[in-house]
Amino acid sequence: MNFLHFLSAVAAGNVHAVPVNCGQSVCCRGRNDPLSMHDHRPARRHDQTSSVPQAAVDALAELRSEAVDEILNHPVTTDAELAVLASYTEQWWQRVETILEQNFSRAEQLNFTRLGAVPDFRFPHAYNAAHAKILREYAVQERRLLDIIARHTR
Repeated sequence: MNFLHFLSAVAAGNVHAVPVNCGQSVCCRGRNDPLSMHDHRPARRHDQTSSVPQAAVDALAELRSEAVDEILNHPVTTDAELAVLASYTEQWWQRVETILEQNFSRAEQLNFTRLGAVPDFRFPHAYNAAHAKILREYAVQERRLLDIIARHTR
């Protein structure tokens, strides 16, 4: 896991992004890496396959990857650049929502679209408060997308 994923996890409130080794080789794979995500949920059994088309899961993965460059790592130094980022972010969000509506359960849709409380995590490269808000919300959405992708990947 790279540092930006670690930041996304922390921003999403995942406090499991700490050095741990629970001793379960299947769970932690014996790693004690501070940037590793640690999740004590049991792995999905191989006979529990998702009914979601893999193409939809792959499309979400592509959108997530695109957003890392275009939202999270996109430099913003002016109000005009912030307006472009805000517009792009809204369009990206709508594209993700469309895939979720067409292929996933209502629960998965709501999990992605209704963020609830967003942690006040600081992004050092944030241009201003509005940019920081976009980054914080994206970090929560990215974490949720990663969870959805993991649950439905075959």
